Amino acid sequence: MNPSVWIVGLPRCGTRSLCEALRILGWTPIHNPRHWDELDGHDAAGDVLIAAHWRQLLRISPHARFILSTRPFEDWLLSQNAIPGFWSSQLYFDAYHREALYGLHNFEDRGRMLNAWDRHHAEIRSTVPCDRLLELPMPFAWEPLCRFLGVGVPMSHFPWIAGTPAERPS
Repeated sequence: MNPSVWIVGLPRCGTRSLCEALRILGWTPIHNPRHWDELDGHDAAGDVLIAAHWRQLLRISPHARFILSTRPFEDWLLSQNAIPGFWSSQLYFDAYHREALYGLHNFEDRGRMLNAWDRHHAEIRSTVPCDRLLELPMPFAWEPLCRFLGVGVPMSHFPWIAGTPAERPS
């Protein structure tokens, strides 16, 4: 049985591609679950809900692995701007997660976005045990991911699934 894998990088840091990579490696991931019940039947997940609640997942999943996907801040900021409707949405799910992840509701406050970015990464690095955490910068490669998970490296190229041109790694 595979250990659970939580992708705790912020949205727009390759979470969709990592979910596909985990599927290729034998996990049953879900990308961007909107409700906790959607995790039933899955042993891996990533995006808004997971990134916002990584502390709780760390406590309730004692054998889980955590992947902190990263990319350069400026690239991430550009990609954040490309999220259709997230920053203007009045849905409670979106408003709650803007608050939980970034502590703000205005994407255009670059300084506060940088603070949220730095805080998210620093808290994960200082809290998740080293043997359960992989920091994986974009562009991704199979070798570090497979070594971390203890599985063989596939013969295929690492999957890249981009929703917008701004999501593509530099």
